Amino acid sequence: MVSEFADIVVNFSDTEQFYFWRASSYLPRWHTGQGVNYVEQLFETRGDGVGLRWDKLNRHSHVRIIRQSQNDVVIHWRYAPKFDVHKDPMLPGWTGWVDEYYTVKPDRTILRETYDHDNERKITHNLTLNPNGTITQVSAQPSAYVSPVPEFYSADALPAGPDSGFGAQYTKLGYVGAWDTGPEDQYQPRSNLWNDNWQVHADPDVIVNFDGNDTKWVFWRGLGFVPSLVSENGAWFSNEFNESWGWPEMCESGGAEPMNDKQVRYSHVRVIENTPARVVVQWRYHPTGICYNLIDTEDSPDGWGAASEFVFYIYPDGTVLSRNTLFSQQVNTYGDAPNGFEYHEAMIIHSAGKDPWDNIEIDNTLTLVNMNGQAESYDGANGGINNRGSEAFELPLQANIARINLKDTEFDTFTIMEHGGSLEIIPYSEVGFEEEYPDHHFVRWDHWPVNQIRAFGRGASDSLYPSHTSLFHMAFNPPFKQDDFSQTRLLLTGLSNMSTAQVTKLAKSWLQAPVVANVTGSSDYGYDEAQRAYYFDASDSLSFRLSGSSANPVFNPAFVLEGWENESDIVVKINGQATDDFKRGNIRGASGKKITIIFLPLNSDSETDIEICKAKDC
Repeated sequence: MVSEFADIVVNFSDTEQFYFWRASSYLPRWHTGQGVNYVEQLFETRGDGVGLRWDKLNRHSHVRIIRQSQNDVVIHWRYAPKFDVHKDPMLPGWTGWVDEYYTVKPDRTILRETYDHDNERKITHNLTLNPNGTITQVSAQPSAYVSPVPEFYSADALPAGPDSGFGAQYTKLGYVGAWDTGPEDQYQPRSNLWNDNWQVHADPDVIVNFDGNDTKWVFWRGLGFVPSLVSENGAWFSNEFNESWGWPEMCESGGAEPMNDKQVRYSHVRVIENTPARVVVQWRYHPTGICYNLIDTEDSPDGWGAASEFVFYIYPDGTVLSRNTLFSQQVNTYGDAPNGFEYHEAMIIHSAGKDPWDNIEIDNTLTLVNMNGQAESYDGANGGINNRGSEAFELPLQANIARINLKDTEFDTFTIMEHGGSLEIIPYSEVGFEEEYPDHHFVRWDHWPVNQIRAFGRGASDSLYPSHTSLFHMAFNPPFKQDDFSQTRLLLTGLSNMSTAQVTKLAKSWLQAPVVANVTGSSDYGYDEAQRAYYFDASDSLSFRLSGSSANPVFNPAFVLEGWENESDIVVKINGQATDDFKRGNIRGASGKKITIIFLPLNSDSETDIEICKAKDC
């Protein structure tokens, strides 16, 4: 129940690898043709497995690459040495966590830095990886350690981090605003200061900035890493996650979702690609009840519970392709939600002191559009009627594009879903909410984000705490891909000042992408809707035609060139004319092959010839 990004391998040669893999709860291992050894295990362990695999499903053990270059690779391993999933799923809690950082150099030396939060100490080891598979270790005296303070926070808003050019960065976002700890019990925060409760080192959070505007894509632990687009004036927007209800494993009634993982025990985020042409971020979590109990564990192999994984392909123009894979035994059969799990809910998230109408326009709140450009707009006022005055929501047939009109900004949200025969968009209506709060135009809950109360939902009539407003669901369309134990769905989303006609054109370029023709220099090629990119096997010279038209427009395409050897001095030609207006990124794939990614700002409704080649050959 994992994707292609499950493990990390540092290759020194064809026969020498230093890797972090699931079979040892990510305790790293050195492997050569002459021998195999693990690094020293520093803490006594207890979990749902035994031995090296004490965390057999890696519920609390996560690994990610923080930085990589020709000079070194920095890998972060976070884990809980001891936890109890059977007797008390609330453990570990605010405490019990360890962060380890491995700085791996080409000369086979490693700096291992271990942050033992419970004992407020740092343990340092210098490792040498030997050709015979052994590891030489030189230990330093443990030193006192205090967790670094957050790098960025605001006194009056949810933290979004600094503005910069396009790219992803790890950071530590703090919070100093109002929040509710709920009733006192052993699982509540240790401190009345939000930042002081977290056993995390320097870089738990991820932000992605775009070119040409101050909007951002933010993964912050204060939201349980639920990904959100943030406008330049502080409105947050999310397309939600997988949520389900009524499971026998749950300790209390309510839903199973990442909102309940307020301490991000299961939820984690990592940057997979970070280049000028594209950023790729993975977010993985277990939908849990409010007591951190997993669902869908009965009769499952090894006790696997349901897991959800998002991979976001983020491009410089501010568009984000979301690939959501839900792993569950019940993807087809269980629950009241579509296919057992809800997969979309449009939410606007408000800082403390902000009411929903401070962030959302009451008039023309929501515009729903289909691929033919037919549109209907709806007001948040007066119970939510459409702009023709009808009390019924007359959706455009097969509407698959939704826009939310944010207040006091030129950037509005857009969400595009795969079109299907039974697609519906359902405007949100919370039964009884109008009677409870008759003067309010929008539903509002303040149990999430930031707050630590053990509650599944809490309606709010004021803005004392941060809150969220739900506006609509996209539902009932067929999945992009499905088998007996998984289901994959796609969304294309963003914040943009594009007109509705331009957003519709973007939707066509994704869902009705121009076909590739007249290809030279590649034997394997095509369009991958799940990346919003064309792919080619091309090593040094490539030409092709995009068969653009009004029904199949070319709109800021991306090209993934697997096996491309020339990492610099690339020339891109459009209809025979060279252009400097493109972005290039270089990565290595899981197989070790070089991959070049080209992002090309180009809009065309006609056939377009593209050539990519070395400077000396063009």
